[in-house]
Amino acid sequence: MHGIVDMDVLVYRSLAKQIKEGGNVVEVFDNLLEKIQEYAACDTYSYHLSCTGNFRKDLKQGFTKYKGKRSEKLPLYAFLRDYVSKHYECISVP
Repeated sequence: MHGIVDMDVLVYRSLAKQIKEGGNVVEVFDNLLEKIQEYAACDTYSYHLSCTGNFRKDLKQGFTKYKGKRSEKLPLYAFLRDYVSKHYECISVP
């Protein structure tokens, strides 16, 4: 069985956990990914990370912008995202 991992979700979860509990954000991320892989027990995995461009932002919406209620990026977001893209073979498609 092949597992598909949304790395964007793991970046945010790791940052939130690091803020709440402390520790090294890279270790928090790696441990979280390891636990997910142990639980899923797939033979292979592909890692997916968003990249620039998002068609949803261009859609005309009468109620609110796409993810418009989100606040600013969490501290260390850019650092962790850079780490993930360099240390894991992520698939990113605009």
